[in-house]
Amino acid sequence: MYDSLPPPDRPLTDYESAIYREALAGFPDEQERLSEAVRVLAYYDLDGAQFVTRNAGDYDGQIQIESTGLTKRCVDILTSLSYSPPPSRQILDDPAADKFLNEAYGDNKINSLMHRADSLATLLGYAAVEAVPAVGLKPVRLYLWNASELIVRAEEEDATAIGHVITRDTDPTGKIRYTWWTRDFRRVFVARQSGRLVTSGGRATQEVQATINPFSRLPFGIIHHALPVSELVVPGIGCWLADQEAAIDEKRYQLSLGVKKYLLPKAWVGGVSAEWQPSDVVGEFLRLPAELLAQGSSQPSLGYLQAQLNVEQAEAHIDRSISRTLEAIGVPESIYRMDQTSTVSGDAIEAEQKPLTDYTRSRQETLKVCEGDVAEAVLAVGGTYLQRPDLSAAGRGGASLTVSWPEDLVSVPGADQDTQDRTALEMGLQSLVDVTRRRFRLSSDEEAVRRLLKVQQDNAKLAALGIIPALATDGAQNAETGATP
Repeated sequence: MYDSLPPPDRPLTDYESAIYREALAGFPDEQERLSEAVRVLAYYDLDGAQFVTRNAGDYDGQIQIESTGLTKRCVDILTSLSYSPPPSRQILDDPAADKFLNEAYGDNKINSLMHRADSLATLLGYAAVEAVPAVGLKPVRLYLWNASELIVRAEEEDATAIGHVITRDTDPTGKIRYTWWTRDFRRVFVARQSGRLVTSGGRATQEVQATINPFSRLPFGIIHHALPVSELVVPGIGCWLADQEAAIDEKRYQLSLGVKKYLLPKAWVGGVSAEWQPSDVVGEFLRLPAELLAQGSSQPSLGYLQAQLNVEQAEAHIDRSISRTLEAIGVPESIYRMDQTSTVSGDAIEAEQKPLTDYTRSRQETLKVCEGDVAEAVLAVGGTYLQRPDLSAAGRGGASLTVSWPEDLVSVPGADQDTQDRTALEMGLQSLVDVTRRRFRLSSDEEAVRRLLKVQQDNAKLAALGIIPALATDGAQNAETGATP
């Protein structure tokens, strides 16, 4: 689609010309940030052990470097409830746009994609979901970019709004490629030489394509760690977490070195001549020939050298470092260590996970804004591809998207949850569809309806055979009476 578009219809502004010169130079000022983002991602991908420098005494590399996985574990815990259970989405007063958006989201497994985007934004500060015209029955394909693959610049008139997005990948020949998007145009730059994706400086590029932007907006939805109010992007917690994990990994490695060096006893012998070369065989007595006694010695002496290494104290010191890290970012230690510290009751579970649910609820307001940006990008790209002006108009800021999460983020098993659900139904506060969707963490009302219909059909089959379920539920009673939920 992009190859057939006309060239940009206006010259570059002074601000855009500065970005253009950066692109030709390969964005040298961004390389340090990009390299740091790659390092943080390595820790998140459980590959942080590569950054531990081996001691000279470990010349053969036989000591296993143990990585704690702290970065990944903390980020995964903090984002665990963001899209589980998933939210419900609806575009108000525009059934056509709402129908198209839900179909596109279903095609692209939106909840899994947004959960991953939230994790990357928490880690690196921001991520971007790109809407791309697809081929075939699915008009829009969604791609996720992390901050190590993105360069962003502010709008000329608003320092807190992203007006320029540059994606960074490699072309089929292995050369670094930058694709620069604005509201008005799209420009592609390719490195003059092949090379690694991350370099110490920039790598000179050349412009290979320049077209208009047919969508009249950025085809990206930006997922922020925190909404920018005084800066363009708010840093994530990944750099700090990676530094903490690096320090803890170094302590664990030094402990492993100590265990190898000092916990293995070192045998010594005195009072014999230098000609005696003993052979130590496990299970046999060590023979000390009298003719090889040292001059002036009446009998040899033997012993072991062994340091008093307090491994338990060292392990406790490392555990305290982990605990301080968890406390600093608000991760419940019982969840991190997967310890069940309380009885399995509804109130106990809610109290144990309250810090996590509080964090998730505060995060939802940011995610609602980000969800709106992604939805408008999808509508703009889909409307252009399908030549539907109504969708394009909604994508340029005309969509009124509502996003709502279930009230109960933590699933509480047992009688407590049953009582709450029954009360909500009796008081008319929730429908049976709402309760079913929440209890089984379903992605949409349609899935909940299908589940209720299956229950109704199964109970009807059993009733036809004269089999009555032992525990009659509201759904079963509806099935017997022929009513639909």
